[in-house]
Amino acid sequence: MTVCKILIEIRQTWKYESDSGIGSGFLKIHLNLRKMGLFDNLFGSKNNSEGKEEKCLPWIPLVSSEQIRDIAEGSWKRPQIIFKHSTTCGISRMALNRFTAKYNISEGQLNLYFLDLKSYREVSNEVSRVFDIVHESPQLLIIKEEKVVAHASHGGIVELDLDKTVSGLSF
Repeated sequence: MTVCKILIEIRQTWKYESDSGIGSGFLKIHLNLRKMGLFDNLFGSKNNSEGKEEKCLPWIPLVSSEQIRDIAEGSWKRPQIIFKHSTTCGISRMALNRFTAKYNISEGQLNLYFLDLKSYREVSNEVSRVFDIVHESPQLLIIKEEKVVAHASHGGIVELDLDKTVSGLSF
């Protein structure tokens, strides 16, 4: 298990515990079982992923409206990407997994933001307002000079050639 995966699971566990205060024991047990690989062995995913290294993208969590100003300002220097993800939607999870598998942008070429829609809905609303874009989920936004220059949702996220789009932007 990669450090990225462990941090995501720890963050999700903490979020669940802090929100509900109940049921956290199950998540802690689940987290420990995942670390030991028991769920992977029971449900066969370990066999399917042997030999494959898990990709960890350089995500920047988008958790506050103040960051939107930073994204707008930063979009004058390099592309700013926002991936809006619903943690309870299977289609969103599939789009995220496919995006992750296809991602091959070199470090430092862009800023890659991850927006958890369930936890930060008000931030998503602000993104829609500031960048004048209709909300969808899942959704990928490419921002340059404070404008959305490309966007996609659902299956279109994987169809969008991110490498070609980003390399075609001049700064």
